[in-house]
Amino acid sequence: MAMTVAPRGPVTSNEHERPALTDAEVLLRKRRGSIFLADERGERIELPETVVRMVHQIVQSLAKGNPVEVTTMPKALSIQRAAEFLDLRPEDVVRLIDQGEIPFVQTGGVRRIRFEDVLAYKPTRDADRRAALTELTRLSQELGLYDLDDEATRPNRSQRVAEG
Repeated sequence: MAMTVAPRGPVTSNEHERPALTDAEVLLRKRRGSIFLADERGERIELPETVVRMVHQIVQSLAKGNPVEVTTMPKALSIQRAAEFLDLRPEDVVRLIDQGEIPFVQTGGVRRIRFEDVLAYKPTRDADRRAALTELTRLSQELGLYDLDDEATRPNRSQRVAEG
């Protein structure tokens, strides 16, 4: 039995592997049941759904020729890391913690946010952003900003004078 050591850093596929990766991606996309991992002796185990989803994402990217790197996330994130994940500024995450919108744990005088809590807050943040965009669109329509002529196609004053 050959044993391989996982490489460090991004992994990419070569041209010869891409047809098999494309076939694997189709199989994963069309599947209607469980996926099993088997070894050369026929021993097999059912893969958990989270692993199947992750493998599907990896295979999809590699089939397109994109490099892939898998990283692990800590169970508790720093404020900076949570801010990066949520696409917010660190001071906004601190404000959310202070307002009780995101729970935190204190470890050694440093506030940390459980990854599950960051994931749970993300849909709220996305919904807030969609609501703000909807309101901005409504206000723009109400103010008639969508009705304005395009300045680039409107003749300038000297052209209108010369034409008139």
